[in-house]
Amino acid sequence: MASKRSRSGRPKTPGRRQGHPARRTGSRDDTLSDDAAEGFARRLRTLVATARDPLEAALMASQFCEPWCPPSPALANDLERDIGLPVVGHVARIAGDESLAALRALEHAGTDRLRASAGAAADRLADTGAAEPDWLEAARATALADTAIVHTDAFDDAHTLLFEFAAPDREPHTLGVHVDRMHGSIAQNLLAGPALLRLSETLVGRAGEAGYGRLRLTTVDPVDATVRALSAMHRTATAVDPPIGDALPALWSLARTRLRALPGADRAPVDVGTVSGDARRELARAFAATVPYGTGAEPTPETIARAVIDVAVDTAGGDPLRISPAVVRRYREHTAQDDAAVDDEERRRRRDALRSWAAFAGARSGLATGAVAQTLAAVDAPLEGDPDESATPG
Repeated sequence: MASKRSRSGRPKTPGRRQGHPARRTGSRDDTLSDDAAEGFARRLRTLVATARDPLEAALMASQFCEPWCPPSPALANDLERDIGLPVVGHVARIAGDESLAALRALEHAGTDRLRASAGAAADRLADTGAAEPDWLEAARATALADTAIVHTDAFDDAHTLLFEFAAPDREPHTLGVHVDRMHGSIAQNLLAGPALLRLSETLVGRAGEAGYGRLRLTTVDPVDATVRALSAMHRTATAVDPPIGDALPALWSLARTRLRALPGADRAPVDVGTVSGDARRELARAFAATVPYGTGAEPTPETIARAVIDVAVDTAGGDPLRISPAVVRRYREHTAQDDAAVDDEERRRRRDALRSWAAFAGARSGLATGAVAQTLAAVDAPLEGDPDESATPG
């Protein structure tokens, strides 16, 4: 997927059209002037007028909403109010066929208040005799055709939920939600592409070129996919400075609008799953009973297992038996400062316990032998920033 970035340090999104409203602080002083709002309105009208199909128009509308997407609780409402609504008002006042097309695009792919405002303005403008865009009927007929999930590896540290949409006499297209389980199962990025089959072939080819190995693409229940995707997007919107991909802000409004119209949307958001403290302790004790070299020294094998379980449950998707090189690295990063202060013998003892837990969790969860071997190798692999191997935690 695309490179990650924090919300606060978000660079200019590739492909942003010249003259796009800049991201603002959200105070009332930042409300667009009438001249600026009219200028953006005219550019939006001209841009949407070039759209050849409903997807292209929707992408343009979604990109317009980028400055307040995903919705930061502190800024989104103000930005939508101070930038979006004034531009919608000016588009409506300019009138004409191009204005109607721009308003219909925002009605189908804008953020909540813009969709309501643009839809009402579009209806009024249509009543004056303005011509509806050629793609409107196809936009209204667009429906979900298929769903799938792409797993990048055996560990499922991340996966992409794919939704194929189709309309009569139009090429199908796919929207995807990339879920990063190592950051609390957030929606880390979004994608828009061709029909599901063509997109999957492209993804598999790129994965092989990048050395990621074979992707696994399987069908998934549409309701389940919708709930999972919207829940992941909710976590992104409510997280503090989440690491997000470059494409996510510009596609956020379109993806959210499409997904919220699907069956199952009313069930979202759902939690990734919680595991009680008692259940975590019981699992750690079951593991400790299998370790022949356990000692009373802290951290004991049981303590180490409990710490890795906490990483798996609290930051990596909610499954206490989740184990992967990424989970091992996350645990080691959490304990690096403490482990760097111990001698080599103690470090080896801790690594032996961590290896034993990785093998135990891998066997219990049905992880393939090769995947377990990759996880065990991560126990001894240098961490990023280690001056040398001997300084790595165990």
